[in-house]
Amino acid sequence: MGETETNTKKKKPSPLWFLLPAAALLLLTGALLLRYGPWEQADVPAPAVTIAPAVTPRPAESTPAPALTAAEGYMASQNGLFCPESGVTRTEAAEILIRAGAEIPAEDRTDVLTEETLCALAAEATDARTAEDAMTAIRGLGDEIVTRAEAAVFFNRLFGLPARGEERVFFPDVAPDYWAWEEIQTAGESGFAWAGENGRPEPGFLMLDGYLYLAGEDGYFLKNQFAGSLLFGNTGRYTSGSLELDDYVAEMLRTVTTDDMSREEKLRAAYEYCRDNFTYLIRHYYNIGDVGWELGEALTMYSTGKGNCYCYASAFWAAARQLGYDAKIVSGTYGTDLAPHGWVEIWAEDGKRRTYDVEVEMVLHRRGAKRESLYAMTDSQRRNHNYVETLSKDNIVPRETNDGLLPR
Repeated sequence: MGETETNTKKKKPSPLWFLLPAAALLLLTGALLLRYGPWEQADVPAPAVTIAPAVTPRPAESTPAPALTAAEGYMASQNGLFCPESGVTRTEAAEILIRAGAEIPAEDRTDVLTEETLCALAAEATDARTAEDAMTAIRGLGDEIVTRAEAAVFFNRLFGLPARGEERVFFPDVAPDYWAWEEIQTAGESGFAWAGENGRPEPGFLMLDGYLYLAGEDGYFLKNQFAGSLLFGNTGRYTSGSLELDDYVAEMLRTVTTDDMSREEKLRAAYEYCRDNFTYLIRHYYNIGDVGWELGEALTMYSTGKGNCYCYASAFWAAARQLGYDAKIVSGTYGTDLAPHGWVEIWAEDGKRRTYDVEVEMVLHRRGAKRESLYAMTDSQRRNHNYVETLSKDNIVPRETNDGLLPR
């Protein structure tokens, strides 16, 4: 029985049968790896890569700058003057470039060019490199604003024109000792005939467009020096010390004078203008003998058209001096009541004083006394009006007669 029980019991499966699926999977994986793995592909040659040979690039062909050609004398004069210290305007610069062959729009603008704007304008006509090369000739010569003298240097370089060493054209405001004289001899064109010998101005005062100049014996204008008490600045033009006032006076003189008038006739015309074209306005008074107020009062009168006796006197004083008269302003008293008053005196060529009272003559005329003239009064005439002045020193230029009480 024991033997029978032993034979009837089921045998336990061997534990190795679980390894069979794993072994099969491992064999399959190995086969796949052998077929598609990297060691299989290592034997396959890689596709060839074609490398293009190095090519040396051709240099870019630069566009040549437009050719600008100009003959000598491409800068026009202004009333026979070159005006070297005036700023060059956009209109003038554009006209110069157009005449030289530039294809740029014509300009009608009076704004003064800077170095930057002049260079940009020239670059439109040529190219930036050419314009910048020409600009190096004037950089550092002064302010950023380009003067006409600097413009002559710039355009000479731009056009390839050499500076002249001899006189080709005469400008009374550009003497041979001027720093850009040789450049201006190349650039400038006058086309103006002066009345003096050799086509130059006659020595003496010269009025141009309402402004005063003084020509020397050689025909060139005096610069940076006094003639009597009149100051002629670095342009050769007389200046009161106020460019604004000088412009007001020049505008007035252009209105009331003509070229065929004598200097005395122009003085009388300026006197009558000041008498008849301003309005009286009560303002402050000055102490007897006060000086230094004439510039301010003249500007007040020309800019507003209104003022008191000091303003009337100052307006005429400024006009007389811009006509070349060594006029001086006076703060004194007038009439029997010794009222504070201002007037003008001019020492005539005969060495005698002449008195001019614009404001009182204006009052007399408005009261109906139009025959009464206070123009160029002699000392005997002025006694009738009781002018009194007490001066310790002339406010313009010392004179021997300026100390103490002047004769009435």
